[in-house]
Amino acid sequence: MKTVLHLVLVLTLTALTAAAALAMVYDYAQPKIAHHKAVALKEAISVVHPGMSSKSDTTIGGTNAIVCSGADGVLLGYAVTAKGNGYQGLISLIFGLTPDRTKITAIKVLEHAETPGLGALIDSHDKFGGKFEGLDVSNGITCIKNATEPLATLKATGKIDAITGATISSEAVAKIMNKALDGMNGKGGS
Repeated sequence: MKTVLHLVLVLTLTALTAAAALAMVYDYAQPKIAHHKAVALKEAISVVHPGMSSKSDTTIGGTNAIVCSGADGVLLGYAVTAKGNGYQGLISLIFGLTPDRTKITAIKVLEHAETPGLGALIDSHDKFGGKFEGLDVSNGITCIKNATEPLATLKATGKIDAITGATISSEAVAKIMNKALDGMNGKGGS
């Protein structure tokens, strides 16, 4: 009985010590993590709206957005952060909209856990992100496989060509963005 009590006491003290150490590391690291995320967000906003000199937070139709203005105070457009499930896990992204909210200026993936070499290409401007620049989103975004139409036609009709071998990840990005756009247009969304 004494041995069992001794083992329970040692195990309890070890678990409490480990939990306390973990809590201290978490408390130490959390401000640094928050700072790095804020810096990454600021850099991402400058990607979706180059030339932005001032920003302010707002809510449009229930969706949080960032109003981006140039040095002369002229509205450049909106930056919208959104997240949702991809193939392997959560995808977090930011995209820019023109002032009339009908076209995408750019997109930047902030975080993802997609398959390296396939779904992870959603993070590539050349392979995926560039397809969104100038994309008309008046009627939402449609993800299609093996597009044969010219890029200009796809963009004018709100279509993007999915990444070959990563259709689920491509469709997830479109779905995440559509949800945010629907929210901005009063159709539910985020």
